[in-house]
This record gives sequence, structure tokens and C-alpha cells, in this order.
Amino acid sequence: APENQVVPSTQKPAASVSVKVNANAVDPTLLTPEQFKTLLELANRRNSLDTREKGIPAQQATLKAIEDRIQNESETLQKTEMELSKIWESMGNKENENIGRLVKMSENMKPKEAAGVLERLDFPVLLDLMEKIKPAKASAILSNMEPEKAGYLMSKLAERKKIENMAGKDKTDIPSA
Repeated sequence: APENQVVPSTQKPAASVSVKVNANAVDPTLLTPEQFKTLLELANRRNSLDTREKGIPAQQATLKAIEDRIQNESETLQKTEMELSKIWESMGNKENENIGRLVKMSENMKPKEAAGVLERLDFPVLLDLMEKIKPAKASAILSNMEPEKAGYLMSKLAERKKIENMAGKDKTDIPSA
């Protein structure tokens, strides 16, 4: 081929790699192709690790921001939980006050009148009331109720009392259903 003519090469061009050469490094022209390939792979790996290392501070900053956000959310949730607990307690106190008033009113009524009024209440409310009414008054009221309702009410009161008694014992004492 003439000197000025360019002959296409059958070899693929080498991948562009920026290799940092150490002054004490071996001359790459003296390496076998396998050794040169390994050297290039190691250089690429070093570059990759250097790039990853440069990204670590940003990742740490992101993680710190996430940790701070989680901490703030946790504190907010704890405050909300405390507020809800206070509200729940307040509602329970008000409910107990209302039940207490209803108990006094029921105890001051004649048993027949109290039975007529109490039989119309929702059962959970009736159960709470009858549990707090003095036993002598409760028995007089029960005797003036419809027998089926009075019997059912008494069985539920007994179940509730049994559960309360069992709550104070060890769990191993609770019979299985």
C-alpha cells in the first residue's frame, strides 16, 4: 500500500480509559495482553471505587436528614398519643360522671318506675348502670323487669364479675374456652 493511503484496521479501538500511572509502575508495553487487560480492569475498578467514595458524604447527609425527620415524626406522634390519651381519659371521666348521675337517679326512683325506664335503655348502658347500682336497689329493680330480660341481665352481670375476678389472677388460671 502506498505510504499516504490509510488502510482500515481490523482491530477494534481500545476503550478509552484514563489510567493514572505511578512513577514506579511497570511499562505497559512490556506486559502480556492478559496482564494489560487485568491492569485496565483494576484501573477501572479503582476509578469506580473513587467515584463511589466521593458519593458517600452525600449519602451520609441524606441518611442524617432522614434520621432527623424520623426523630421529629416520632416526637410528634408521642405528643399526639399523649394528647389523645388525655382526651380519652377525660371522656372516660365524663362518662363515669354521667353513669354516676344515672345510677343516683335510678336508685332514687321507685323500683317499678326504674325498671320501666331501664328496660328501654341500650343493653351495654343498662349493664353498666346495674353493675353500679347498690345490690338491694338492683334486686328490687330486677324483680320489676320482664323475667327474660332480668335473667339475661343477671347472667351478663355474673359474666362480667367473673372476668373482673379472673383479670386479677395469673393467666394460667384462666380456663380455655
